[in-house]
Amino acid sequence: MRHLLLSPFVAALFVLGCNETPTQPIDTDLPRAVSPSALGSFTTSADFDGASDPFFVRTTPFSFHPTIGPDPIVAGPDGFSDGRYLRLFNFSFLHAVNVGFDEATADPVIAATVEFDFRLTCRGNRTGFGGGGCGDGFQMSLLPTSDMGPTGPIPAVLTERQVLDDDPPHEGIIPLTSGLVILTFNTFNNGSGETNNNVEIQTRGSGPPQKFPLDPMVFDIATGLGQARGEFQHARLDLQLTPPRSVTLVLTDALGASITPFSIPLDAGAQPYEMRLAFGGRNGQASNGIDLDNIVATFITDVLIEVDVDIKPGSDPNSINPKSMGVVPVAILGGDVFDVTDVDVTTLAFGPAGAAPSHDLSNPATYADHLQDVNSDGFTDLVSHYRQKETGLAVGDTEACITGESFGGAPIEGCDAVSVLDK
Repeated sequence: MRHLLLSPFVAALFVLGCNETPTQPIDTDLPRAVSPSALGSFTTSADFDGASDPFFVRTTPFSFHPTIGPDPIVAGPDGFSDGRYLRLFNFSFLHAVNVGFDEATADPVIAATVEFDFRLTCRGNRTGFGGGGCGDGFQMSLLPTSDMGPTGPIPAVLTERQVLDDDPPHEGIIPLTSGLVILTFNTFNNGSGETNNNVEIQTRGSGPPQKFPLDPMVFDIATGLGQARGEFQHARLDLQLTPPRSVTLVLTDALGASITPFSIPLDAGAQPYEMRLAFGGRNGQASNGIDLDNIVATFITDVLIEVDVDIKPGSDPNSINPKSMGVVPVAILGGDVFDVTDVDVTTLAFGPAGAAPSHDLSNPATYADHLQDVNSDGFTDLVSHYRQKETGLAVGDTEACITGESFGGAPIEGCDAVSVLDK
C-alpha cells in the first residue's frame, strides 16, 4: 500500500492594505478547511485605492422607517488609514445596506477563503439608546448566483435567526435560509448579553445558524468606549464544501493577536454551489460606522482528493495478470479525514484503460457488501473489483491508479504499486 499525502491548501492572497497598524501574519498551524491539490482558483479582490469601485450598491429602508440613509461610499484616508476604504455604513440608522461583487467564476465552488479588514465604530457606549449605543453589526455573505445572479445589485440578506426576530420581516430584506454561507458580526442588542459581541455562521444545508460569543476583553468586534477608536481588525474565513467539510474563522485585532472563534465540521448537506461575495450592514435606533478594506476572496472550483489505496489487500507484491479472466480487488481506504461513502461509485475506473467495476455497486445490497474494514483500523473502506484483462496494464507498469468523483463533483484519485506478470 502506498500512502498519498494531501497537498497544502491554496491560501487566499492577502493584500497588505492601507492600515497604519497592519495585522500580523496568520498562524499557519491553525486548523485549515482542506488539504487538496487545487485545480481551479479564481479571486475577487478590492482595496478601494483604484480608479473604479468594483461593486454594486443597494440601500433598503425598514418598513417602519421609510427614510433611506446614505449609500456606501469609498472614503479615506483618515488618521488610521493612509489609503481609501469602503464606508459600508455611515453612522445612520433604521435601514440596511449592502454591496455585491461580480462572481469570480461561473462554476460551483468547492472551497473558498475570504479575508478582509473591518472597522466597526460605536457612536457612543453600549448602555442603551441614551448613550448613543452601538448598532447591529454587519455580515459577509457568499450568495448563490442561482438566486442573486452573477452581477448587479442584490437585496439585503439576513440570517434565519434574524428573520425570525423580525415580526413582520423588514421590507426589502429577503430571508435566505438555505443555499448560502453567511458570517454575521453581532455587536449590540439593547444591552442583551446573548446577542452582544458574537459571531454567527450559517452554512448551506447545515441547519440553523450557530452563534459563538466572544469575550470583549479578548476580542471586541466594535471600537467603542474603552478601546481606541478607528483601528481596523482582520477576519479570515476558510470554507470547505467537499470532504472533510468544515468552516473556520480567525480574527486578528489591530495589535496582531489572533483568536479562532470556531473551527467546525459541516454535514453532508453543505455542497458546492455557484457563489458571489457580498457584505451587508443594518442598524436599529442606535448608530455606528462600518468600514471595510483589503477584501480578498479566493474560490476553488475543482480539487483533487488524493485517497489512500490498497490493491489486492493483504497481498505483497500486488501481482496482476492482464491475460487472466479473474478480477483484482482495489480498496479505497477511509480515515478520519475521508469518508468512503462520499465516493460516487458510478464514476469509478481502474487502470490505464479505465476498467469499470465488475459488480453493480449502485445496487444497495451489493454496495453494502463492498463496505469493509480491510486494514482493521476502525474506518470503513470501499472495495471494488475489476477484470484484470480490462485494466490496460502491461508488463513494465509499476503503478496502477483508481479514479472517480465525490458526490460533490470533486475528482478522486489514488494509486498503489503493482507487479504485472508476463504469462
